[in-house]
Amino acid sequence: MNTKCKEKDVEVSAYDPFQNRKLEHPNSDVRSFANLLKSSLGSGILAMPAAFKNAGTLVGVFGTIILGYICTHCVYLLVKTSQDVARVSKVPSLGYAETVEAVFATGPRSLRKLSKTARIFIDWAMAFTILGACAVYVILLVESVKQIVLYYYEDNEFTDTIYCLMFLVPILIFTQIKNLKYLAPFSGFANILLVATFLICLYYICEDFPSIDSRPMSVDIGRLPLFIGTVIFAMEGIGVVLPVENTMAKPQHFLGCPGVLNITMSIVVLLYMIMGFLGYIRYGDEAAGSITLNLPTKEIPALMAKCFIIVAIFFTYTLQFYVPMEIVWRNTNQHVSQKYHNIAQSIMRAVFAILTVIAAATLPRLEQVIGLEGAFFYSFLGLIAPSLIDLIFCWERGLGKYNYILIKDVLLIVFGSFVFPIVLSAGAVVVVATVIAHCVWGKKSAPTKKKSAKKLVALVDPDTKYPLPLIEREEISHDTRRFRFGLPSSEHVLGLPIGQHIHLSVKVDGDLVIRAYTPVSSDDDKGYVDLVVKVYFKNVHPKFPNGGKMSQYLESMKIGDTIDFRGPSGRLQYAGNGIFLIRKLKKDPPNRVPARKLNMIAGGTGVTPMLQLVRHICTDPSDSTEMRLLFANQTEDDILLRDELEKYQREYPNQFKVWYTLDRPREGWKYSSGFINEEMIRDHMFPASDDVIVLMCGPPPMINFACNPALDKLGFKETQRFAY
Repeated sequence: MNTKCKEKDVEVSAYDPFQNRKLEHPNSDVRSFANLLKSSLGSGILAMPAAFKNAGTLVGVFGTIILGYICTHCVYLLVKTSQDVARVSKVPSLGYAETVEAVFATGPRSLRKLSKTARIFIDWAMAFTILGACAVYVILLVESVKQIVLYYYEDNEFTDTIYCLMFLVPILIFTQIKNLKYLAPFSGFANILLVATFLICLYYICEDFPSIDSRPMSVDIGRLPLFIGTVIFAMEGIGVVLPVENTMAKPQHFLGCPGVLNITMSIVVLLYMIMGFLGYIRYGDEAAGSITLNLPTKEIPALMAKCFIIVAIFFTYTLQFYVPMEIVWRNTNQHVSQKYHNIAQSIMRAVFAILTVIAAATLPRLEQVIGLEGAFFYSFLGLIAPSLIDLIFCWERGLGKYNYILIKDVLLIVFGSFVFPIVLSAGAVVVVATVIAHCVWGKKSAPTKKKSAKKLVALVDPDTKYPLPLIEREEISHDTRRFRFGLPSSEHVLGLPIGQHIHLSVKVDGDLVIRAYTPVSSDDDKGYVDLVVKVYFKNVHPKFPNGGKMSQYLESMKIGDTIDFRGPSGRLQYAGNGIFLIRKLKKDPPNRVPARKLNMIAGGTGVTPMLQLVRHICTDPSDSTEMRLLFANQTEDDILLRDELEKYQREYPNQFKVWYTLDRPREGWKYSSGFINEEMIRDHMFPASDDVIVLMCGPPPMINFACNPALDKLGFKETQRFAY
């Protein structure tokens, strides 16, 4: 080990690789800056809001700056070492793997025999890192297409595996393109679409921007691993740095201050930080693995952005796929006869393309996979390897004053080799557990907890139908009934979380009829479950001359008859103390939505899920959530569960208030009349703020044409609303 730098300076000054580069079309500093910026600013920027939700605003900003500085310094080490070892080796330029080989070959004697092994290792590490990124791209494709399909065809039964198979054929076709020049036009088109998507996302982020104070400055440290991994994945462009430097007319301008590298990475870090910060402030814990998944599908610009990102990511996949295939083929073609080269390449490309699709079908949520990919693959190539080769190159040539190069590189290697696995172990466990859960239980974020053995639960499996007998019925009004169904024993409870509902299913005239209901009995009630149902008889409503199939079937049931129950179901669950767990789509993991005040709008039988919440919150002494209910009906006789609602209003006047509106009120009616409108909501509900959410349940026309337009005018964000 040599602690002086003089020998290094003498050795590397004898040959100038910059003067010996023969480039047909050298790039200017500006062109090189543009190429590096384009390569670094990819679809990863759309994942930054999801990164920030695992850090918080303050930690996210400073964390992005610190990680950006570390990544930039490691890129500097790679390029500087490549330039220096090129002088020693007397070659004009070197790629990543060639740089590693040359460093080992000219380093300490004990390492020289490992030079070829090191090159092959880096080659394959680069190949599998990029293939991992390709699997992430497939997951993003699936999530984006699934969201659009589920919006227009919510009842489809496509699994994620089917969505993956949809992309398999076009992926197999485009990955057979072996000439990069044929992919270049698609790359340019993808870049245009990415820019358009980025601008549309910024528009929606800034359209209804909440207060910065509405988001925490830091979050639970256990979530920090996914932040680090996601930022590394999004920002790390180690594979394109040397190709850009090698094609510069003045490569000496790549490093230095300011230099092409420093200018580019400063802009990249700034843009990623801004996107992450603004996106997190806008969407909070709802920020998805790609911010495009948060855009409202029903709006044309947002739908365009979702379609743009699908096309852009598909073509980005095909371009990225080209690099590992070149690496794999370069390391394996000598084992294949020349006459079989074409067919061997085709088979190789097909096999690896299929493997990326299989990986995407097996792996869990997008943001978790991005974090894992960044943590374990990009951290090695982007942090550990550059520090290691810098240390090896300088070991016998000089480690600087006080061995600062040794200390710095060892710290970086330790940070990459030990700190990352320790800090990221939580994230890794989450991802690995999710993969296992996916393989065993399906695509869930974690295995469902078993229900306590102390409580006998009727609804054990949400996908199983349980026949329950009718044991009692009560006529509440001329068309409203309370049906009581018996549970398997007098000690059983239904097992329905607050906010969830059940489905009844029965065959009527040969047709399977399925309807959702929320019980009005408490889940603490043992031995029975109560449903309040409005019966829609034949020839009563002109628009529905045949009446309601399910309600009439229930009306015809005799004591002892059974009907199938299935549940729990629903996209909302109340966790207590103002915390709601809400899924955007049925198969999505739940987002945690806190609220101190709750606005509820119900129409007709839509009041039953509201009563379920009111009862639970009012009778829980530790829950201080305040509630307002606006309840719409046609006539006063149609008001369901009025006595129970007004009982809770009397007993808990500071926590719950109810207001009614009728289409056809009697004379002397003291509440509102007519359809729900802006004035009613303004006068009888909590005003829009970050701690208020709105729950709606009723006929779709009421929600779509009365409630939502009024809520829009009053400043309630879409993220603050939930319709059953």
